[in-house]
Amino acid sequence: MKKIFILVSVMCLLSACKKDNTLIPPQEEQVILTSLSSTDKHGNPSTTFFNIDRFYLIFQMTNKTGKDQMYSWTGPESEIVILKNDTIISRQWYGYTWIQIINQGLLKSDSTLVNKWLAPFNELSSITMLKPGDYEADVFINLRFNDEVKIQRHQKIMFTITSGPIVRKPNIYLYPPNTRTITVKLEFPLGGRILESVPLYSNGWSVEVQPSGKINNQYDYLFYESINPDVYQYNSGWVVSRDTLTSFFSNNLLQYGFNEREKNDFVEYWIPLLKEHQYYYIYPQLSEIIEKVIRLNISEPPDNMLRLFFVIEGSENLDRKLQTPLIPKFNRSGFVVTEWGVVMKE
Repeated sequence: MKKIFILVSVMCLLSACKKDNTLIPPQEEQVILTSLSSTDKHGNPSTTFFNIDRFYLIFQMTNKTGKDQMYSWTGPESEIVILKNDTIISRQWYGYTWIQIINQGLLKSDSTLVNKWLAPFNELSSITMLKPGDYEADVFINLRFNDEVKIQRHQKIMFTITSGPIVRKPNIYLYPPNTRTITVKLEFPLGGRILESVPLYSNGWSVEVQPSGKINNQYDYLFYESINPDVYQYNSGWVVSRDTLTSFFSNNLLQYGFNEREKNDFVEYWIPLLKEHQYYYIYPQLSEIIEKVIRLNISEPPDNMLRLFFVIEGSENLDRKLQTPLIPKFNRSGFVVTEWGVVMKE
């Protein structure tokens, strides 16, 4: 009977059984875990960046060996690279790249060592422009740990560089029923960033606004320009000759619901700039499209808001037909916010 008991015990151990007949979970491999990731300049995870932007590549090592590990750097071959079609087009190496690990150090158990680089870069650690397209990023590291532990190989990451049209001179007009402080913030759901702003945007605008629309006793509107992905519609619009642009925009803006001052601001700024082509294709973009790329977050939601961007494309020929847009009615009662802007299509 004793021999049988020993045999059963051994068989139970070999089959990793327990009293409840469930399997013993496998032990986590005792290694140095590594990972490579990317974020925008503000630390938000992303794999798509504009070609005028810089972004972060972040390499991490986490000690999962169960004890503290001493490490030392073993040579200048360590580098981080950006590749396209398996060809290195941008790199940063030891003297600049490995600031935290070029000397001996201690990586405690379950702790993480992080290196972060502002990309893109070249071998001299200065910025290089990346053309739109798909890229890979990878890290090559020569690092020795005292126990000669296994360093788990991270995965290369894919990221995309894109270009987008610039929204020129959007003006945001605010008309509260009484003088009050209003905070306005811009959000870019598909990526993008502000290029110019007046007053200075910083982390948003916090301004005092009068019922007349006067802002901080100085400005008539909030101004910004931004770069964003192209999500605009090109099926409906108008074809307008250069000589009739003034009358077209004057009538069109009033039909949408802008007032005389807002209409005059648009005409006075844009008509002098639209002189190069014989014809202009004009594609209106209303709130439901604009909100895909630029959201207005206002501390006190307006009663009525009108947002209109015109995508304008110059041409020498009448080479296409467009559907005639429907112009919705706009109610200018209560707290009213209006905004116009232009995207010049190349």
